[in-house]
Amino acid sequence: MGNVGTLPVVSVCVLAYNHAKYIGEALDSVLNQKANFNFEILVFDDGSSDDTPGILQSYSGRFPGKVKVFLSDKNAGNYSNAQRIKPNVEGKYIAFLDGDDKWLDENKLQHQIDFLNNNPDFAGAFHDAVIESSYLSEAQQYDPNRLYKGFKYYSQMYRYNDIYYPHDSLRRTIIPHSSLVFRRELFDKAMATFPKIHFSGSWLLQLMVLQNSKFKYMSQTWSLYRDHPLGLTKVNAVSKFNFSNIKILEHLLNHPYYKSHKTLYQAIAEEYNYYAYSDEFANLSLFKKMKVLTRLGWYYVLYVLKEINFHLHSRPK
Repeated sequence: MGNVGTLPVVSVCVLAYNHAKYIGEALDSVLNQKANFNFEILVFDDGSSDDTPGILQSYSGRFPGKVKVFLSDKNAGNYSNAQRIKPNVEGKYIAFLDGDDKWLDENKLQHQIDFLNNNPDFAGAFHDAVIESSYLSEAQQYDPNRLYKGFKYYSQMYRYNDIYYPHDSLRRTIIPHSSLVFRRELFDKAMATFPKIHFSGSWLLQLMVLQNSKFKYMSQTWSLYRDHPLGLTKVNAVSKFNFSNIKILEHLLNHPYYKSHKTLYQAIAEEYNYYAYSDEFANLSLFKKMKVLTRLGWYYVLYVLKEINFHLHSRPK
């Protein structure tokens, strides 16, 4: 684990909310990492109402200076929880771990940091993840908010190439959140202009860190994602994520780097299209349906125009 008194190379940021059932395993999986560098563990609890705060305090007491706990009096949401990270991290790199996930390989951090140290042109590195289902009842098995039903690994649902580019992220080729390690200076730049987003915040952060750069994909399954009924994506309506995704993508329309990406317009149109197939859309008034479909069509038109312009200007002279 390195020496507690030395400056950490990696800040492992654990995000917790009512994770009493899992948080011990999550923290143990970090503490068990074998690395030739020092790392710190910062746990940001978002006002848990279960036994999570007590468990966290027991870990900080057992590992003083190694495990640092940041508690909150109320549940303020992902955005507020994330805002607490920037002023408290000290590492050259940042790694994320959700409080209901865990790492599976004791050399995970070492592998990723070795790669990033030797490849300064990469913004970060991530890997495949095992999906463990905790759905028990038949009703839970067919929960419409359950994204990963039937899959055992992220790589079964998403196709990852060795190098992951910004356009991959725009297309929602989702990165396992608990697998990613990236450079801290890119995180600082991203957070300086980070909009107030309550859902899909990790995706926006990845987009901001990725601009003008790339991630390395490692095919090993070095972490575990728990697909359970109390996860954030399960207790909120799908439409909330659709509209949050649209808000993120429309925010990027004014971004110096992303505004020129034709994939951006296609991505916005597809988010409206997903919503148009939802049960919630079926219950809208005709006026509201037409408003959604108009925006859907408009962004597809913009995408096609961008595509035509790209091909016209890419012809050999």
